[in-house]
Amino acid sequence: IGLSRSGRTVPAGYYDAVVEYVKAKADANERLHRAKVTDNARIILALTAIGKDVTNVGGHNLLKGLDDMAYVQKQGINGPIWTLIALDSHNYPTMGDVTREKLIGVILDAQLTDGGWALSGETADPDMTAMAIQALAPYYKTNETVKAFALVADDGQGWVVFVPGDHEVNECALEHRFGEWRMMNEEELVAFGLVKGFIGPKGISDKVHVLADESLRAQKRWICGANEADYHFVAAECGVDFPEPEYAFVAAAQAGDACPCCGKPLSSARGIEMGQTFQLGTKYSDAMGATFADENGVEQPFLMGCYGIGVSRTLAAIVEQHNDENGIVWPVSVAPYEVAVIPLACGDDVLQPLAEKVAAELAEQGIEVVLDDRDERPGVKFADNDLMGFPFQVVIGKKSAAAGNVELKCRATGERTVVPAAEVAAQLAEAIKAQRA
Repeated sequence: IGLSRSGRTVPAGYYDAVVEYVKAKADANERLHRAKVTDNARIILALTAIGKDVTNVGGHNLLKGLDDMAYVQKQGINGPIWTLIALDSHNYPTMGDVTREKLIGVILDAQLTDGGWALSGETADPDMTAMAIQALAPYYKTNETVKAFALVADDGQGWVVFVPGDHEVNECALEHRFGEWRMMNEEELVAFGLVKGFIGPKGISDKVHVLADESLRAQKRWICGANEADYHFVAAECGVDFPEPEYAFVAAAQAGDACPCCGKPLSSARGIEMGQTFQLGTKYSDAMGATFADENGVEQPFLMGCYGIGVSRTLAAIVEQHNDENGIVWPVSVAPYEVAVIPLACGDDVLQPLAEKVAAELAEQGIEVVLDDRDERPGVKFADNDLMGFPFQVVIGKKSAAAGNVELKCRATGERTVVPAAEVAAQLAEAIKAQRA
């Protein structure tokens, strides 16, 4: 397995040697050892790592050697752990009376203490501990993996804050709790007796205080650091393996979390901040002597608040919501101009007077109109007016004007219609006034 992970070539003859070993050791039940299920599990892991079929190793199915719970449990907790790792290394099926649910139940019901199983004590193999955590992870609720944040409060006290593994800390909540806090640097982690990346509640340094998110209060077991480099605890039990911590709401909320008021799942959506409200309390009412008489006739200062709406950010928010690949698509209710009149030949004896006449009629109807009388090519005018995004465009070209018509374009839909020039102002005025509300 080590050779495979390091990227080095598996030695020549390795698989043949494994086959001979299996042929020599396997009994009628396909077990390589009468009491150690880990022998089967290790060979399964090794052969899986190099892409070999574990169901036909010299005619032997090594998975069948993992088919009996009584046999699997002969090695205490190590047997179920190794069996689960082996099965999950390639999503192998279970056999006999062995199921993943039974394996998990045995593992989680066991009292895991230092030295209680080979993956969690002084003799632990860090690599296998990581494999065990990975194998167990799908059977835990997501938040049973616990994440640690080491920080220094404004009074210099060191704290370790634990939150569910799929959450981040709520920085605002921490500020309310600790004042001007900051994350510990490398030197401070050492000074406070903490091991970066492996911080956990069991055996944690007495130089720090511990705080856990309120959501962890009901969590029986934690997957967490063991306060030693390269070591973790799986299913460390709160109140047994480590003292009950202090709790507070310090994890950042996310979709699916339980509402702290009603318990229903929270949902989330993107929003745009267009204004703010401020709670002023009695700061200004005290200064101004602004009071009212309460029900007892006693003068009390007003509790004040204020709000602000950002005009520029409101416009930016509208543009962010109303646009396409060609530019802005202003809603009529907030458009800087409602209609752009676009003569395709500036200064033309027919088009220019007609454009000015249509613009004037629109203005008389109370429509906000802009006349694009620049001496530019039609393509430039079309692109610029689409970019600016005024809701309607009245395009006046020679062919349509000769027939007494203009072309009306809706910027939002791109729909174009030919309308008599004499009727376009009235038609647009009716449509725009309906959309202004």
